[in-house]
Amino acid sequence: MIFRLVQKDLTLFLRKPQQLMVILLMPFVLITILGNALGSLGESTQSSLKANVIIAQEGNEEAETKKFAEEIANMPVPAEQKKAIIQGTEKLNPIAILKHNVLGSDVVKSMITVKEMTVKEAKKERKNKENTAVIIVPQNFSYEVLQHMFLKKKETPTLQVTYNEKKENAVKLVQDILSSYQKQLTLQSNLSQAVAKVPQEEGKIFGAVKAVHQEKPLSAIAYYTIAMSMMFVMYVASTMASYSYMDKEQHVYDRIIISNLSPYVYFGSIFCSTALIAFLQLSILFGLAALIYHVYWASIGLFFIVTASISLAVAGLGVFLAVLNFISGSSSASAIFSSVVVSILALIGGSFVPTSQLPASLQNLSEFVPNGAGLMAYLQVVQGYSFSDIQTSVVVLLLYGLVFLMLSVFVFNRRKGEVGI
Repeated sequence: MIFRLVQKDLTLFLRKPQQLMVILLMPFVLITILGNALGSLGESTQSSLKANVIIAQEGNEEAETKKFAEEIANMPVPAEQKKAIIQGTEKLNPIAILKHNVLGSDVVKSMITVKEMTVKEAKKERKNKENTAVIIVPQNFSYEVLQHMFLKKKETPTLQVTYNEKKENAVKLVQDILSSYQKQLTLQSNLSQAVAKVPQEEGKIFGAVKAVHQEKPLSAIAYYTIAMSMMFVMYVASTMASYSYMDKEQHVYDRIIISNLSPYVYFGSIFCSTALIAFLQLSILFGLAALIYHVYWASIGLFFIVTASISLAVAGLGVFLAVLNFISGSSSASAIFSSVVVSILALIGGSFVPTSQLPASLQNLSEFVPNGAGLMAYLQVVQGYSFSDIQTSVVVLLLYGLVFLMLSVFVFNRRKGEVGI
């Protein structure tokens, strides 16, 4: 029976071309206008260039330098060469150079704020949107640097850096500074090896910086494809709620009840219809964006997980609005939602402007409204994040669907006498 009711809702929806324009044509027109008008999205819209960098160290540089010195002391080489190498290591502390000579220089300090943390704290800060980069110095980094410089070990030690690609210009600044750091290490290596008389490859740049979770930059067309879709998917809930009230006005609901069908089956069909239409709407919008604007997803599997989660959240909301319409005896609940609440949610959720440009209080709230959680999850998927990065947003969306369903049952049971049961 639910299948037939869902079929009825889909047929009714398809026979209303104005509704198709609202959920498909309008968002796509806005995607085209906003995406092309604003060009590349990111920190380029900000007037000043500031970067926040977190640095954490797994090992102890002093102990690693001492370990290397002991290794040199036990090598079968002339005493004078041993002495020269050990003196060279005293002036070559890679992490101290990074912290004080590079990130701590007067010029850099005016543009970059550096905070030192434990490795555990730094890993948590990777998800903080305020940070530009998180640098983790692995265990034995300094020891391996010295081995590479003086003993010509082939394995190149690397720093692990996580960049926040939403801050495009600030990331470029940090990358340039780290590149300068590599060159500075190379110069220090050349000088030290010249003193120690250790042969080296001329012109070889020392070291490497390994980017961890370095996501591709986000274009404005990709952002507004997601932002507009998250705004207009909310209209599916109000539309389906108004259709259900139309069933009540035309006595379709009464005939269903007379046929000894549970009202929960009827509202279950609304849930299924709303979820299905929302899923189809998002799939069509993103499919068109892929074909026309080349907005592609790093993981199709994660894309469908997020799309299904949003569809279920919208479906729960649609049932709740339908119940409110029934008990109020009018379609006012869905009308108020579509005319007022959707606009408020769109503002908070980042559909009009990126959440980074909102006040801090609204930025924190944006991730916990349904369209904002969906926006965040989609942005992370399109940039190549893993499921562990989006799972919070997915859980929020599923909780919205569940909570709205529970509220619907609660309100309906309390007021079912007012809807003809």
